[in-house]
Amino acid sequence: MLLVGDANMFAPLFFVTVFFYMWYNGPVAAVLFDVVPRGIAATVMGAYIFFIHIAGDAIALPAVGALSDRIGLRGALLSLPLVGLLGGVVLLFAVFTVGRDMARAKSAPARLVRPARP
Repeated sequence: MLLVGDANMFAPLFFVTVFFYMWYNGPVAAVLFDVVPRGIAATVMGAYIFFIHIAGDAIALPAVGALSDRIGLRGALLSLPLVGLLGGVVLLFAVFTVGRDMARAKSAPARLVRPARP
């Protein structure tokens, strides 16, 4: 509602924004599964989800609140797309290492994870 004065336009624009912000999850999950050993893939995915929520849920809210106290709510909320853009740039640079990481993961010796004996 910061830039859109019409409440009828806000809902569709909000939906489109959230929809596109979620697009990175699938490719990042696929890359994570490709570059880690199969035995720890679920653990790595759990850690990834944990850390994105720690950064997004625990840190972002107080950071936006502190920024809002300094520059106002409108400015603080309008800074969020810049953070999303920065994340996109980081992912673009990470693309250059994926090929090497996948080759290294495929050439690593496969280790069987054996369950502990009771």
